[in-house]
Amino acid sequence: MAREPVPTGAEHAGQLLRDLLLNRPDYRRRWQRLQQRRTASNLPSNRAVANVVAAHLVEKGLLPDAIEDPGRMLKDRIGRALAGVIVSPDTITMLVDAFEMSHEDESALREALTNPPPAGIRAPQPLPVRQRHRTLMLFEHRTIDAHGRAVAHHSTKTIRACEDRIDCYPCFLSPRTATVETIHEVRMEPPMMKILLPRPLLTGEDTVVEYRRTFLPQGEPDTEYRRVFHARAESVSIMVQFHGERLPRYTWWSTWDHYRAGTLVAEEPVALDSLHRVHRYFPALENVATGFRWAW
Repeated sequence: MAREPVPTGAEHAGQLLRDLLLNRPDYRRRWQRLQQRRTASNLPSNRAVANVVAAHLVEKGLLPDAIEDPGRMLKDRIGRALAGVIVSPDTITMLVDAFEMSHEDESALREALTNPPPAGIRAPQPLPVRQRHRTLMLFEHRTIDAHGRAVAHHSTKTIRACEDRIDCYPCFLSPRTATVETIHEVRMEPPMMKILLPRPLLTGEDTVVEYRRTFLPQGEPDTEYRRVFHARAESVSIMVQFHGERLPRYTWWSTWDHYRAGTLVAEEPVALDSLHRVHRYFPALENVATGFRWAW
């Protein structure tokens, strides 16, 4: 089966741009003042956003005052960006400057453009435990030893309660797990570990969960680290670090259509950095099985 190419990031960047302009009050006020008629979807009109950008460019001397209607000149370009058809780095720069977007929002837009979310899994797995939280930030760091096996894994995540009285975070352990280190108290209910939170969370409250696992030195060398995202997780960072005495010949960022087996549906080669690591960041991931694959 031929593997599909990694999709363009324009559509994802356009969606994120629309979300930011609609949901960030400071950004929304800027285009709402210039929107002459309300759209059926309540989204900003291309012309209103283009007028904000044009006014900024004229103020900074980047467009001459003599242009009678600079917003009209930019309307099609802005429309293509909002629709996710064509989004260039220069267009992102214009929008970021005109709307005085935060550094975090600018970074998210640029990441969305260059690293679009991978394709979804074929059939979402029913969750064994109902998820009662949202993941606002996730950092996963897997370490591979000189024998080619996973030796440790460090997880840090920020979660937000979606309902009252959330007092633990469920974590499922692999059969190879040897030890678990955490600053939190835990309760083992194999194959699940419950990390007890310092205090029960009420709806909308956040907390940070951090733990480190080590693995038994058994089995064949590992050739992938796959992470499944059923519910939406934001600000996702995934890293795999290899031992200097055994480096893979090839590494790829890959997507599968199943959380365990399935078919490899998309991938692209990635290079190790000077510390023998591969790393990817996404503003958000949902309903996807994705991660790194490598060949020794």
